[in-house]
Amino acid sequence: MHPDLKLAGLLPPLDAPHHMRAVEWKPYREGLVLKLQPGVGCYIDIGLDRMAFAPQQVSPNTRVTLHVGQGPTVQYMQDFGENMIVGQVVPPSQPRQQHGMYWGYTVRLAKGLHGLVHDCPYKGGYDLKL
Repeated sequence: MHPDLKLAGLLPPLDAPHHMRAVEWKPYREGLVLKLQPGVGCYIDIGLDRMAFAPQQVSPNTRVTLHVGQGPTVQYMQDFGENMIVGQVVPPSQPRQQHGMYWGYTVRLAKGLHGLVHDCPYKGGYDLKL
């Protein structure tokens, strides 16, 4: 383990809207695709007591934003052999653009300080620079 991370487990949780606890329900979850069933869909770990299913074809080990609705829709998925929460993979910007929800941040690499200050791709500049 890197020395800078040896005490990271002592930090309090983020409590950010996109870092929900297992007992919280929001219309979106972040997840990791664990398995792809070609022609059927993918199996996604979204941090709950059961896995999720999405009909899209997404490669394993891909981070996704999953729209799961206002309440869980559970369906037995025979190809996977278990009951799963059904959702749709959506762009990670959708929670913010369509519902005004804070959904994390984006980063980019700049070619030096000049590039950071003068080559901003956003109208009005950045809201935070680190």
